[in-house]
Amino acid sequence: MNGSRIRLFAVLALTITAVFIADLLLPLGVAAGVPYIVPVLVSLYAPGRRTTIIVACICTLLNFIGFHFSAPAETHWVALTNRGLALAAIWACAFLSIERKRVGEALRETGDRLQAIIDTAADAIIVIDDHGRIESFNRGAEKLFGYSGKKVIGKNVSVLMPPPAHPVAQ
Repeated sequence: MNGSRIRLFAVLALTITAVFIADLLLPLGVAAGVPYIVPVLVSLYAPGRRTTIIVACICTLLNFIGFHFSAPAETHWVALTNRGLALAAIWACAFLSIERKRVGEALRETGDRLQAIIDTAADAIIVIDDHGRIESFNRGAEKLFGYSGKKVIGKNVSVLMPPPAHPVAQ
């Protein structure tokens, strides 16, 4: 496990602990279950979807424990309603986080597949940004222009043009 992952799990553990302590200290009528959304949102930074599900399950369990061990409220039904809404919010955030991760993974896979197609194409393919800087330069382009991709990526596309159009200072 690398250092950034350990730090993330430490932040998650501290956040969950702090929310649980606050939950136990606040009166039952206060919407103390709502802050459990914060650890679920922090789990967005964890790789994979499993961490988000585990954090949401832990927050759900602590929400129930906090409900039973908090100071009593004058109106029990209000506290129960608040906890139910907090659970709905926890799981809505968890679902949205998981969906965001799934879409991100699909985009990375599509990008990797597209890059593989560009890299293996026999034709020259050059991708430039809206400022004319070269972002991608495949093997076909290396053969056609005689430059390596490492040499031209990040430079303006005009470096590939014949001398009259080629800028004097780059």
